[in-house]
Amino acid sequence: MKLPTVNFNIHRVYGGLSKLRWGDHSIWNKSHSPSAERCLHVSSKDYGGTIWEPDRRGGSEFHREDPNPMSNKEHLKRGAKMLIPETKKMITELKDYFSQDPPKCWYPQDGVVDKYFEFGSPESVDNWVTTCDSDWDQGYSTANVTISPSGTGIFSGNISTRIPKTGQVHIAGYANLRFVPPHRSFYRESTYMFAAYTHLALRIRGDGRTYMVNLHPHTMFDLNFMDLHSYVLHTRGGPYWQETLIPFSKFFIHHKGRMHDQQYPIELQEVRNFSITLMDQNEGPFSLEIDYVGCIKDENHNEEFAYEQYYVGRWMASN
Repeated sequence: MKLPTVNFNIHRVYGGLSKLRWGDHSIWNKSHSPSAERCLHVSSKDYGGTIWEPDRRGGSEFHREDPNPMSNKEHLKRGAKMLIPETKKMITELKDYFSQDPPKCWYPQDGVVDKYFEFGSPESVDNWVTTCDSDWDQGYSTANVTISPSGTGIFSGNISTRIPKTGQVHIAGYANLRFVPPHRSFYRESTYMFAAYTHLALRIRGDGRTYMVNLHPHTMFDLNFMDLHSYVLHTRGGPYWQETLIPFSKFFIHHKGRMHDQQYPIELQEVRNFSITLMDQNEGPFSLEIDYVGCIKDENHNEEFAYEQYYVGRWMASN
């Protein structure tokens, strides 16, 4: 008696909660019909593979086919064209490294905001990406980012908590604004060094909603791909700007929205990216105007971490 195929898929649900879902029967070979012989699914690839597979999407089944797939020959041509400009970029990086000119993040001035994420020109919109639940067919919210006449960025859209009738999502309604992470030469990952700062500084003009400010850590293992260090951002409605300072010691860590039992501070010497999320479960339009997001140093701030750090034994389950 042959065992039926079980395809375990971790489906990402809004709010960070994940569940184990029974998937369709997997076929080992594309040429096999659904009634053909089945085997135990150990890989998402039809041709086999290993049990461990890195997944930046965290198990999401959403997949968008490439409308213009390239052949191996085209990939080689494209790589050859990139070789010269990427090599020049690496030479520039080496010159900057040996120029003995320390970056501003090493020795920041006390009380001075160093801007890292901001808008300005209309082309600066390309440095930001908006996502919402409708992008993954998991809701009906909308989001976009535009430039105001004064050169500030406006993150706006509409939040809808209506749930698609697919049976896969139990809660919906979120929008996210994320900065496009920079890359070094040959598309190597680059990180921000915020270790010398104490606060995250934002100059915003909101609509009275409560947003979430996220710092993306630099991770090396797929187990931590969905880790985020976050803190709430309360905005005031009205025409006035607000300058908000959030201590880095206040950021808490969670994985897909689930709080970690064992909290620990973010490694500020390797911050990968920055994003803002709205998921307050209130339907209707939203608008958040952003002038800049930066960092500031306060010599009077000595707090290392704001939350209790519990020790969890090795024999106890923790997340």
